[in-house]
Amino acid sequence: MLLAVFDEGTFPMVAARYCLILCLLLWCAVVEADESSSQQRLAAYTFTPGEYLRHYQQALVSADERPLLVVLGAEWCHDSRALADVFSTTAMHPWLVERFRIQFVDVGYLQSRARLLGEIGYPGYYGTPSVYALSADGQQLLNGDAIAFWHNAASHTVQDMQRELLKALDAPLGSVQNFSTLPAPVQAYFIEHTDKLQDGFDALSPLLRAAVEGEKPAQFDAAWKAVREYRGVLQQQLDKALGGDTQLPQEPAPLAL
Repeated sequence: MLLAVFDEGTFPMVAARYCLILCLLLWCAVVEADESSSQQRLAAYTFTPGEYLRHYQQALVSADERPLLVVLGAEWCHDSRALADVFSTTAMHPWLVERFRIQFVDVGYLQSRARLLGEIGYPGYYGTPSVYALSADGQQLLNGDAIAFWHNAASHTVQDMQRELLKALDAPLGSVQNFSTLPAPVQAYFIEHTDKLQDGFDALSPLLRAAVEGEKPAQFDAAWKAVREYRGVLQQQLDKALGGDTQLPQEPAPLAL
């Protein structure tokens, strides 16, 4: 068809032009791939077992006045890895370390981190990743009304994450409640249901490990869905409570595994 359209004089010129365009497109694709592959995850943004509680306590007595950013996640978790990759970019990492001291905490296969969260003043974690922005002395949780945002980290851009963290930094101290300031019945509600959620995590943990290692048990999908729905309700309720809605929440559907 091309031979029918172009005469002998113009065909070589057009063909050369198309070849040049194709070469440019291929070169751009190669450059993009090279840039992507050269973007390495920074070691500070890796979820590995460690003495997270001691590191957190050391941060509290540091003379560094930057707020703390404590990130709970796991390497098996798609959204945790996505968050770590974004934090490692040249657009995000310098911006972060200028404003925060950052600690990554590995939750393993949904193991309890109750001692650390008790230090933070939060009843438990409800999904991965969870990002807690705290005042430099650890006395004030700055983003307690927006933890759910981070559970879907893979769907957020650098700009989304920066905007969310700036909201936490710019909020007047005390505008987001600490868990300890909630009415006693509301605190009791979340403590009770967070304990039930951790029981669910404990039951799900060996199934999750098997699934990650390539031997997914038959009951995994149903168990994962039940836990996901239960934790999602609790996280949304707690975000609202710390944002100022301190009415006793409605009971979630029972968690049955």
